[in-house]
Amino acid sequence: MEAAARSRVRFSRYSFIRVDVRPGVFASEMDVVAVDERGREFDRVTYRRLITR
Repeated sequence: MEAAARSRVRFSRYSFIRVDVRPGVFASEMDVVAVDERGREFDRVTYRRLITR
């Protein structure tokens, strides 16, 4: 992975990360969502894990 010299995005306000987990029978999913101080979503990634027995 290449190191970034600087960020292209700057935030001067508060934000937080919301994590939603959905367990399942065949797969589980987890959403990681970045939310600004007004409750607006500005970034999201979803992870999916297959359940093997």
